[in-house]
Amino acid sequence: MLPMKIIKNICNQNRVIFLILTYVLSILAREISSEGIAISYTVLALSILLTYKTRGNSWESNLSSLDLFYASTFSGLVPRYLSVMILGLMGQLIIGPPRFYSLPMLILTSIIEELYFRAELYGELESRYGGRRAYLMTTCLYAFFHIPIVAFFKLLSLLPLFLLLGILFQELRLRWGLTSSIIAHITYNIIGIFYTVSFEIFSVFVISASLIIVILLIKFLA
Repeated sequence: MLPMKIIKNICNQNRVIFLILTYVLSILAREISSEGIAISYTVLALSILLTYKTRGNSWESNLSSLDLFYASTFSGLVPRYLSVMILGLMGQLIIGPPRFYSLPMLILTSIIEELYFRAELYGELESRYGGRRAYLMTTCLYAFFHIPIVAFFKLLSLLPLFLLLGILFQELRLRWGLTSSIIAHITYNIIGIFYTVSFEIFSVFVISASLIIVILLIKFLA
C-alpha cells in the first residue's frame, strides 16, 4: 500500500500535468494496441482513482431526484430523436438489430468520460485558469479524444459534433451536477445501439443542429 500512497501523493501534487499525461497515454494506447479501447479507458479510470478529489458542488443539483432523472434523460434522448426523424426521412439511417453486446461497455465508458473530463480535468483546470478557460479546454480535449489519430483528417468533419456533445454534457454538469451529465451521456450512447448513421456532411449537420437545439434549451429555458 505504501508505493501506491507515494504515487497518489505525487499525482495529487501535479494534478493537471498528470491528467494531461494520462490523456495522451490513453490516446496512444488506443492507437497502437489491438485492445486499444479497453486499455485507453483503463488508463483514464486509473487516473481518476489516483487523483480523485471530492468537490462539494460537483454532484449538487437543485432538482429532485426524479426531476433530475427526467431532465437528464431528456437531454440525452432528444438530440438522438430529432436527428433520427430527419435522417430517417432522408433515407440516411440504417435500422439494424440492436447491438446489446456493447451496452456494458457504453455505460462504463460514459461514466469514465464524465468523471475524467467533467469532474477531474475540468475541476483542476477551473481552479487554475478559471471557469471559461477550463470550459473551453475541457470541451476541446473531449472532442479530440474521439477522433482517431490514424484517420484524423478523414474524420475531422466529426469534430463539430463532438465539440457540441462536450458542450452539452458540460452545460448539464454545471447546471445540474455530474449525475445529470452521466445520465445524459449514458442515454445518448445507449440510443445509438439501435441504428447506424452514414457520417456524411448532411448527417453531421443534422446531428449537430439537434445538439444545438438541446443546448440552447438547457442554457436559456431550463
